[in-house]
Amino acid sequence: MDDQLHHGLGHDPSGWEIAVSEAIKSYAFAYLDRYEEVVSCATRLLARQPNWLLGLRITAIAQALAGNLAEARRVAAKLHRLDPSIRLANLREFSPYRRPADLERLIEGLRLAGPPE
Repeated sequence: MDDQLHHGLGHDPSGWEIAVSEAIKSYAFAYLDRYEEVVSCATRLLARQPNWLLGLRITAIAQALAGNLAEARRVAAKLHRLDPSIRLANLREFSPYRRPADLERLIEGLRLAGPPE
């Protein structure tokens, strides 16, 4: 896991700290259904760490739920290229949400973005 984390995040500590901060804000805004703000945070996150799976995942979800399906699909394709094991069925393993409605909203966003079931 640590090797995957370092590979995905690189070795820039400031990049890591900013990426984590933007990821936290992204998920918080998603919880509030504020997808344009999620997209904004996620864009800054990916500018620092373009191959971070968590960042790609929330970006694909947010883009889809914001109605930007072409961009959502582009990001989801990259996510799937980097990690072919990503499936809708295993999103629950990676989600910070525990309320069923919140989790289902994320799953719907990822479904719209187009990764395999």
